[in-house]
Amino acid sequence: MNRAETGELWEAMALTTQANSQVVNTDVSSAVVIAMKTIAGSKAVEKDVLPGNDNIPIDDGDDDVSDVEDEERANCCSRKILSFRSSLRSSVPTCFRDRCEAVIKLSLLVLYVIYFVFSMVLTFGDEGSIRLLACTVFGAAILASKVVRKNIIPRLDWTDRKWTFREKLLIAKARRIARWLLYIATTAFIVVFLVLDVGMKQPRNLVSLGGLAFFIAVAFLFSNRPAKVNWHTVFWSVALQFLLALFILRTELGSGSVLWMTDRVDNLLKNSRKGSVFMFGKSYTDHNLIFGAMPRMFFINALVAVMFYIGAIQWFVNIVGRFLRWSLDITDRESLCVATNILIDFPTTGLAMKPYMELMSKSELFTVLVAGQASVSGSFIGVVSSFGISVSYLIPACVMSAPASIAISKLLYPESRAVSNRNTYDVGNKKYTSIFEAASIGATSSLHVFGSVVVNLYVFYGLLSLINSTLGWFGDRVNVNDLTFEFLCSYIFLPLPAIMGADIQDCGNIGKLIGYKIMGSAALSYMQLSMMSDNRKVFHDYMESTNGTGTYRYIRDDLYLDGWNKTLQYGYITEKSEAISTYALCGLSNFVSIGISLAVFYTIVPTKQKFITKKIVSSMLSANVACFMTACFAGLLY
Repeated sequence: MNRAETGELWEAMALTTQANSQVVNTDVSSAVVIAMKTIAGSKAVEKDVLPGNDNIPIDDGDDDVSDVEDEERANCCSRKILSFRSSLRSSVPTCFRDRCEAVIKLSLLVLYVIYFVFSMVLTFGDEGSIRLLACTVFGAAILASKVVRKNIIPRLDWTDRKWTFREKLLIAKARRIARWLLYIATTAFIVVFLVLDVGMKQPRNLVSLGGLAFFIAVAFLFSNRPAKVNWHTVFWSVALQFLLALFILRTELGSGSVLWMTDRVDNLLKNSRKGSVFMFGKSYTDHNLIFGAMPRMFFINALVAVMFYIGAIQWFVNIVGRFLRWSLDITDRESLCVATNILIDFPTTGLAMKPYMELMSKSELFTVLVAGQASVSGSFIGVVSSFGISVSYLIPACVMSAPASIAISKLLYPESRAVSNRNTYDVGNKKYTSIFEAASIGATSSLHVFGSVVVNLYVFYGLLSLINSTLGWFGDRVNVNDLTFEFLCSYIFLPLPAIMGADIQDCGNIGKLIGYKIMGSAALSYMQLSMMSDNRKVFHDYMESTNGTGTYRYIRDDLYLDGWNKTLQYGYITEKSEAISTYALCGLSNFVSIGISLAVFYTIVPTKQKFITKKIVSSMLSANVACFMTACFAGLLY
């Protein structure tokens, strides 16, 4: 034993004596333990304050240690305080605390009702009152559904009624008759409407109907099991798409609702500009893509996380998911994934649905892959809207792509056998402890999406320039000028916008956009679509200023205005073609997204890596077909 160890032993004995004098009914061994802990703590503190140890982390301990551990280390005064706090907590009955919480919630609810009634009486009729009414109805629906699920549904016993065999046969027969009556009535309504409204007033739009039939036929021809296709699901998916398009594009209530929602989204996104000004200054618009458009992802993801925390996301997903299951005859798991993709990006949906992925059949998993790539997230809508793309097209496209993705996936990969259909309508427990944590985690979780979009845009734009240079070099060898990637795409994908109903003169430009989207990024396609839309307004102003006599000419893909000596890059497209393009491009289905999808699903369902790898490309192409079907309805009812 050296001198240092002897000194430490004497120090421990002295502290042991001190501990024995302070602690009653404590044996010698406990006192020694306390003394040794004291030495270790004092040495740790001494080590931390010594020079040259600035980078050594200091363990402050767990903030959530139990009261028992606190009492072991605390002095007499602290033990009394902790004991008093524990006795006070245990003296209050649980039922009393629950009642106090209920009284507080009820008081807040009463105060809000008073405010709501007072506001409706004073200012009813303006836009703000309508918004307040809509939000109140939405919140009341969420509260009512929670009360019903918690207090009413558990008390109902659905198993009391025992059906006889004859009664089951009668019920099955009644369902079959009702199903066929609905088939006939829906088909008759669609045919009569198309003949009287579209065929007689806008016969040119019937081209889109042929395009819709073409995409359905191609999907059936490439079906994995044509004999197993559930035509009930396919029929009602297409019919639901038609009814949604009819409501949104042809009724005042539908178009007015979309415009109202568009204004609300625009007002919401204006708040993100305050963050850009605060972080980057008022001149951030000089680099709007990186400092204005992309940071909107953080803002939108934070809002989505907050909505998830308060239960709004779960309520919406449950309602839409149950409706899709009831109307389209799909499983709970499929309908839940498809409904979630309407609001949340594909990777996040996959992570939320991880408990159910292992239970899915191959057909269900293929449907999830198609639906995820045929939709876009709220954050992506925020980015694209900053380019100038109308939200009034983007929001309906997200909703209408859901049934289209189900129709295409069930045509290409139908169920081969009956699958279990458990009640899985649970998006998951709340993963946030407070609204502030939800906003913070929601914003930071979109960092990988931000980096992915920025890097992909940068890389693809550079590769596009490289490809064009290479193609130009090959073209020069055989005296073919202006051979570019855009030129090839304009001819390869030319038939697609033509059968979707776009104006003939715009099919080449839309073909380029489709090529950009499939080979690279939908964001790049929307950027160029926005330029074409702005060019249309400039061209109309030019023609109006010259009373329709202004001359212009095309130089490659650009439009040159002679009178103004101005070049409109990429030319312009009509309003109808712009609407069809927006619907057709509204999906994250491209070769770049394949890598993201594989990374996510390899982690979620490692046992099905072989199937996912085999079907990922076909699911990406199927998602594009689903978007093209949505564009056909836009062209049909425009």
